Amino acid sequence: MDVLIICDPGAGEACAKEAQNNGLKTRAIARGHVTASGNKEQVAKALWHGQTILDLLLIVGEGKANSKFDFEQTEIKELLTKNKTFAVRSASPDEIDHQETNAEWGEQLDKLLEQKVDLEKPDLTFVPYIEDKKTILGISLAGKDLRKREYKVFTSNKSLRSTTAASCLRLAGYTGKENILLPYENDGTLAIEAALIATQTSPHKYQGGLAAQKYWPEDFKTITKEKEKDDVQIDVVAPTVQFLKAIQKNAKIAGVHKQLKVTKAELDWLDTKYDEHSKELVIAALPCSGKKRPVKEIQKIIDEFAYQVKYVLKECGIVAAITLKAEEITPSMLNRGYTVKATHEIMMGEQKMFLLMFELKKG
Repeated sequence: MDVLIICDPGAGEACAKEAQNNGLKTRAIARGHVTASGNKEQVAKALWHGQTILDLLLIVGEGKANSKFDFEQTEIKELLTKNKTFAVRSASPDEIDHQETNAEWGEQLDKLLEQKVDLEKPDLTFVPYIEDKKTILGISLAGKDLRKREYKVFTSNKSLRSTTAASCLRLAGYTGKENILLPYENDGTLAIEAALIATQTSPHKYQGGLAAQKYWPEDFKTITKEKEKDDVQIDVVAPTVQFLKAIQKNAKIAGVHKQLKVTKAELDWLDTKYDEHSKELVIAALPCSGKKRPVKEIQKIIDEFAYQVKYVLKECGIVAAITLKAEEITPSMLNRGYTVKATHEIMMGEQKMFLLMFELKKG
């Protein structure tokens, strides 16, 4: 079956890596989505373990609202037979009029389908996905907002969105096997998403609630019984006791608290906490200047980060910095002997985030 995976704009490469890891064959990578194919079990697994996913759609077809669509496809027909009501919820990384789009598609589908419209609790949600003036119609297999994680109870105004954190980890090359350090955590989002990857734990393990679990219960029975890895340790540093407690509490809700070794320490203590050249990947969401934080204060933090990380990083290791202001990170890293490996731009809602990847100069 053919599917469309919606992701944060700019995170297509990360989403594709994740989909391939879960058995799907990716066909095309775009700014805000990936198209892929696989059997029912592979699609269910990609949805269950998907951390970069905003929604996963079973593709009906491509075209405008008045186009002819093949609702007789086996997988589509099966869902239409079993479910009685539907709603339309458009999605797009572009600026569109969602209300007008939903009304137009809802009117057309109401003429074509036997199912009744139910805007409150529909059995099926049709999603016209629009990107660069191209529309693909699909049925949502998530059935809910996957940007939200139930473990995010103790949060910070500096917090990353979970899907963005997972995308940054994938883009930085994290597979769950690398010796990783997260030296500047607040509520633990990066650390928890890293632990979910490493242990192969679903972000939906305790809550479920995915639409596809109702559509394909037998396939999900098999997937949800798969054993997770527990021989994982991820080193995490929190600059304050408040952040340390938030990380521990959120990790416990996510079911990965045993895999996180959380330490309270300032950046300038890293070289006393960890062995020299011991880490293959260091990743952090770093602060940036603002009304209450002058550039000089931020510069001091970045300089210390660059200096300390150089001590713990392996020779061929990668440093990944997540920031709103790339210009405040790069100069300090270059001055400390790093070179730029890659730069990615990811939209976190309306905010443009930068993932800056560095490695140490050879020789």
